Amino acid sequence: MPAKVQQDKAAWQWADNIADPNDVSLQHLEIAYRCNLKPCARGECRRNCRGNPSCLNGLGERAWFKELDESRCQDFDPESERRDEGKFVGLKNLGATCYVNTFLQLWFHNAAVRRAVYQWQDIEQNNQEGREWKPSSVCGHLQLLFGLMQYSKRAYIDPSPLIECLGLDTGEQQDAQEFSKLFLSLLEGSLMQSSPGQPSNIVQQQFAGTYCYVTRCQACGSKSRREATFYELDVSIHGHSSLMSSLRDFLQEEKLEGENQYMCGVCDSKQNAVRFIQLQTMPPVLNLQLLRFVFDVKRGHKKKLNSYLQFGDVLDMSEFLQQPAMTTVYDLTAVLIHRGPSAYSGHYVAHIQDTPSKLWYRFNDEEIAAMKGSKLHLGKEEDIMPADLSELDEASRLKAQRCPKGVHSSRDAYMLVYSRRKQAETGQASEPQAPAENLEDLPAAVKAYVEKDNAKFEDWIQDIALTQDANMFSQKEKQMVVQSMYSDLFCTSSDTEFEWVPADWISSWLADPDSVKPISTAGYLCPHGRLRPDDVCKMKIVSSCGADRLYSEYGGDTRLKGQTALCMECVQQRCQEIQLKEKLAEHSRFLNTALKQPAHGEQCYWAGKGSLRNWKRYALQQTWTGNGADGVTDNSAEEEEETQSNGTGGDGVVKVMGQNGDGDCGEDAEDSSVLDDTFNSDLLCQQHGALNPDEGCRRLVSEAAWKRLRLLFPQCPQFHKDNPVCPECQSSLLKEQEVKAECRQRVAFQREQLQDLYMGRNRPVLTQLASSPVFALTATFLHAWRKLVKNREGGQLEPLSEIVNRPLLCEHDMLLYPVDLAGDCTSDQIVLVWATEWESLTQHYSFDVAIEVFTMQEDGGHLSVFTVPELCNGCVAQRLQEEEENLFSFEQATIFVRKVLPALPASVLDSQSPPEEDPDFVQTGPKAADCDHTVMAKKPRLDDGAVRKSQRHRKQRGEKEMKVSSGLTLRDFKIKVMNQFSIPTFDQNLSVDGRCVTDNSATLGQLHFYPGCVVTLRADEPIQDTVVGMDNSAARKREEGFKGTSLVSS
Repeated sequence: MPAKVQQDKAAWQWADNIADPNDVSLQHLEIAYRCNLKPCARGECRRNCRGNPSCLNGLGERAWFKELDESRCQDFDPESERRDEGKFVGLKNLGATCYVNTFLQLWFHNAAVRRAVYQWQDIEQNNQEGREWKPSSVCGHLQLLFGLMQYSKRAYIDPSPLIECLGLDTGEQQDAQEFSKLFLSLLEGSLMQSSPGQPSNIVQQQFAGTYCYVTRCQACGSKSRREATFYELDVSIHGHSSLMSSLRDFLQEEKLEGENQYMCGVCDSKQNAVRFIQLQTMPPVLNLQLLRFVFDVKRGHKKKLNSYLQFGDVLDMSEFLQQPAMTTVYDLTAVLIHRGPSAYSGHYVAHIQDTPSKLWYRFNDEEIAAMKGSKLHLGKEEDIMPADLSELDEASRLKAQRCPKGVHSSRDAYMLVYSRRKQAETGQASEPQAPAENLEDLPAAVKAYVEKDNAKFEDWIQDIALTQDANMFSQKEKQMVVQSMYSDLFCTSSDTEFEWVPADWISSWLADPDSVKPISTAGYLCPHGRLRPDDVCKMKIVSSCGADRLYSEYGGDTRLKGQTALCMECVQQRCQEIQLKEKLAEHSRFLNTALKQPAHGEQCYWAGKGSLRNWKRYALQQTWTGNGADGVTDNSAEEEEETQSNGTGGDGVVKVMGQNGDGDCGEDAEDSSVLDDTFNSDLLCQQHGALNPDEGCRRLVSEAAWKRLRLLFPQCPQFHKDNPVCPECQSSLLKEQEVKAECRQRVAFQREQLQDLYMGRNRPVLTQLASSPVFALTATFLHAWRKLVKNREGGQLEPLSEIVNRPLLCEHDMLLYPVDLAGDCTSDQIVLVWATEWESLTQHYSFDVAIEVFTMQEDGGHLSVFTVPELCNGCVAQRLQEEEENLFSFEQATIFVRKVLPALPASVLDSQSPPEEDPDFVQTGPKAADCDHTVMAKKPRLDDGAVRKSQRHRKQRGEKEMKVSSGLTLRDFKIKVMNQFSIPTFDQNLSVDGRCVTDNSATLGQLHFYPGCVVTLRADEPIQDTVVGMDNSAARKREEGFKGTSLVSS
C-alpha cells in the first residue's frame, strides 16, 4: 500500500484538471473520499494504513485472534494456599503478633508439650455435642491451633481466636520474653486442672530445673541454702562475647562486704560472705533467655543491646553441675531472632530444628523455609536488617569475629533452646520411644473441627476453580463474538453496501468491548450534515451488515451510509481552494519581488501593514465568503505534520499559506482565525473612516504592487500618497505629542531635583534628625514614581496626579504602620522621605494626607518616635492578626524540608546559610585562598534603582521541596515526608523556626507553616555504638505490658 502522503496527493490531483469546480463528478467525489482504494485483506498489513479507509488491520484485532491467555482469567492460584506435602504450617501475622508466632512454633515442635496439649480435656466439649464446637479457654484454643498446625491442608493458619482469647493487642508489639514466662505459667495452670491420669505437669517436666542460692560465711564457713525452681535461665550478654562466658558470669560468686555484710546465724553477727547460684538438676529442654533488652535508668525506657554473642551447637553443662565432662550434654534445637535496632519495633523470626529429621527451618510468620543441609545458618539471617541499622552500625558489623565449626555468632538472637542429648548417646539406658501421632489422637471435637476446616478449604479451592473456569468460558465466548463481529466488518466485494465508522471507536471496541461508549460521528460531520472530507483518514469503511451488528449492540448517533454520506459541496469548495492556492502562489511570487522594491515616484499608494501580512488570508476568505462557506477550512494537523517535510499539502499543491519570505506578507506568523475586516481597512481611523495620520500602521507600495493587490481586492479602500489624512485625528495626534513632550520635560526635572530619592541613597535615619520632621509615603506611589522617572519617554506610562496616603491610615484616621528609631518600618507598605523631598513632590502632585514623623528627647535622654496623625495601636494589632491569618492560609504552596544529622548543634541546624561544599552552590570565581584582594561582585539593581535582593531559595544538602496546603494535617504531612526521606512517621522530629511541632491532628496552618518556610527534620535513629542501639520515640508511651490480658490475673 502506498504511503499516506502519496495517497493524500492522489486523492486531489484531479482538481488541477477541472476548469470549474461545479464540474466535479461522482467519480471525482469517490476519489476524494478514497472509496476507489482497494480494501486490505485481514492480516495483510502489520500496521494500519491510515491513508486507506478500507484497511481494518492493526486496530487491535490481533489480541482476539491469538490463543486466549488463561493467566488473565486465573490471576490467583488457589493451590498456592495449599500446604505442600511434608511441609510445616505457618501462622498469619495479625499486625504485630510475630513474637507470639515464634513461641507457638517453638512449643508446637516440642513433641511432649504438643502431646500433652492434645491429651488435655475440655469439660465443655462434652456439653456441646450436636452443636458446632468452639473452644472457650486458652488451652482449648491452643489445642485446636496445634491440631490445625499438624493436620491442616492450609499453608498457614490464622491464630486470631487464640490472640483474642488472650486479649492481646494485635497492633502493639510486646516483650517476647515476658510473654513466654506468662504463657507457660498459664499453660501449666490449665494443664494441672485436667482430668486425672493426664500429664498435667508437662511444663515442669520439660522445662523445670532446680538451683540453690548458696551463701557461705567467710568467718565460720557455714552455708545457707535456699532451693528454687527455674523454667529458664536469664543470662546477661553485656560485656560478654560467648555464651559460656555469660553462664560463668551467671554462676560466679558475689561478695557481701561492708554495708552489704551477711547476718550469719552461726556467728550471730554480720560477717563477710560470698553468695552464688549452684545448679542442682537440669531440665530436658533448657531455655536460655539472653538479656538483650535492658532498661536504661537514665532515659527511663528499654533499649536493645546489639553486641555479638557466640554460642555452639553443643552445650556441655557438666562443668556447672560438678560432674564429669560430657555427662550432661545439650544440643541446640532453636534460636529466636529479633531483627531491628529498637526494643519497641522490629520483627521476630524463629529458627527451629525438626527433631525427627534433624533439619533446620526458618519460621517467618506465613513463610517457612528449609535451610540447606542439616546445619543452622545464621549468616544470611544477620544480613537481613533495616537499612538505617546497617549504615549506622557498620563498625559493629566489622567486629563480628570468625567462628569455628559448630559455633554461631549473632547480634539479634534473644533466646536459645537446647535439648538434652538422648541417654543412649551418653552411654546410659535409653528412654522409651514416644508413639507416633495421627489424627485419631486428637480429641473428638478437635478432630471434627480439623476435618471440617479441611473440607471447607477443599470447597473453597473448588469454588475458585469453578469461578475461574466460568471466567475462562466467558472470555472464550466473548472472543468468538468479537471475532465474528470483526470479520463481518470487511466488504467482500466492490458492490457491498458500506458505512463509515470512526477508526478510534473501532480501536476502543477491540481494546475493551465491555466499556466502549456508543458510536458517535457528530465530530466528523461537515456543515451540510455529511462526512467532512478532511476526516476521511479518521474513518473506516465497514460493511452495512457489520455496522448493523455494531449499532445493534452498542448504539450510536448519526449513521453515515455509503455514498449518501459524501458531501459534494465540501469537495467543490476544496477544489476551488486548491485552484485558488495555485493562483495565489503566482501572485505571491510577484508581490514578493514588488514589495521589496522601494516605492518612488508620484504613483505610489498607501497599504495597511496588517493587510499586507495577511493578504492571502483575505483573498481566501473573500472567495469562501462569496461561496457561502462558514470560514477557513484548514487541513488537519495530522496531514500537515506528515507533509511538512515534503513541502506539500494534503491536496498535492505547494503550500503558500503562512510562509515567510513574502516581504511584508511574512512579518508576523499567520493564525487560522477568521478576519473581521476587509483588506486595507487597517489604515482607516476608527472614528471618521479617513486616512489614519499615524504612519506606523501603513506603508507606501509601488504602483505595480498596488495594481496586483487591487486586482485581488477591487472593493478595498484606495489612498494615493498625496491624499490628505483625517484632520480631526491629525489635531488629536499633535496634542498628544505636545503632552508627551511636556511630560518628558517634567519627568527630567523631577529626576534631577530628587536624585537621592530616585537612586535610594541617603535615606532618613530618625536618630540623626535635628528638629525637622520627615514624611511618609506609600511604597506603591514611590515605585510608580521611580518607574515613571526611569521611562524617559514619560508619556508612555499613566501619569501620576496625586500622592495617596489614605491606605496608610485606619478607619479612625490614625496611622496603621509604626516606625522605629532606625527609620525602618514594620511593613513594606510605607517609606520615609526628607522634608525637602516632600516639598518637591507636592509641587508636582497633590496629596490627600500628610504624615509627619519626628523624634523627641524625653527625660532620661532616650529618643521617642512620634507621628502625626498618631499611631492606632488597636488597628495595628488587628492588621497584624489579619496578615498572620493570610500568611498561614495557602493552597499548594512550596515549602522546604531539610534533613539534618542529630549530632549538629541547634544553632547550626536552624541556620539557613549554605553549608560548606554545598553541591547546589558552587563558587565559579577564584577561591579566597588564591586571591590577594577581595573582589566585590556587582549587585543587581531593580528598575527603580534600589539594590535587588534575591528571592530565590538556595537549596541545601539534604533538602527537598514539597507542595502542601494549610489544611493538611501534620499526620498526613509526615506521611509525605516518609515517602520522600524513607523515615517512619514515629521517628520524625519536625520543627519550624526553632519550634517543635508534635500535634498530629493539627493542620499546617494552625502550626504556623507558611509558604517558603524551612522545616527541619531530625530522625530518631540507633546510636552508633557497638553495643547499644536505642529508640526514643516509642518509649514516650507509658508501658503497661500485658495488663488487662488473660496472661495476668486480675
